[in-house]
Amino acid sequence: MRRTRRPRGPGAGQWHAERPPDHVATEHRILAALEDDEREDLAEMLRKLLESLGPA
Repeated sequence: MRRTRRPRGPGAGQWHAERPPDHVATEHRILAALEDDEREDLAEMLRKLLESLGPA
């Protein structure tokens, strides 16, 4: 049997709008290396890949 740990304490497992999760900051740093047109191309390609997976 697999054991899981659940967050504890007030607000555990939640994040607040004034402090987004760390992965959001990482995403911003990664995308900052791209020019505007490159970000648009990337968004278009990711959208195409996502659509190819069909409905969620």
